Amino acid sequence: MKRIVLAVAGALAAQIPIPNKETPPPPGMAAGLKAAPEARFEQGSSKPPAAGPAGEPLRTGEHRIVPAAWMKKGTWTTLKDGRRVWRLAIRSPGAKSMRVHFQAFKAANGMVWVHIGRKAVGPYAGNGVHGDGEFWSEIVEGDRVTIEYLPESSGAKLAPFTIREVAHLWR
Repeated sequence: MKRIVLAVAGALAAQIPIPNKETPPPPGMAAGLKAAPEARFEQGSSKPPAAGPAGEPLRTGEHRIVPAAWMKKGTWTTLKDGRRVWRLAIRSPGAKSMRVHFQAFKAANGMVWVHIGRKAVGPYAGNGVHGDGEFWSEIVEGDRVTIEYLPESSGAKLAPFTIREVAHLWR
């Protein structure tokens, strides 16, 4: 049992970036931009089970597949200083908190944040947390996450990642 607890704790710690006092806030948040364009799951399509089967742990959430077309809903905004930022919001009605599953993540020296209101996680850069282009963001509380990508240069045309799914947490 002790080995399992240590293995789980180690796996969780490996996904959490070490905070840095100089970590910049998401550029859209810092610039006071209006809300990002939103892609939304249907209301009521994700409900918590009343109780788990006897002897099984109670489910705390579910993974919800993000349609590939939703990436096209993200838009580029030019900031006052000339930098461009790509932004997309995903709403999952009824979620208490959410996580984002990134795939094919190749941000190089660009930066990606996930935030709800004033609570932001990231920035994520390079090939992501594990260096293989696939990872889950940290948890943020709320039912609407905003993903922001600030490229190293303003020449980027597309976000250098896909959003495969979100974790919709009920509890």
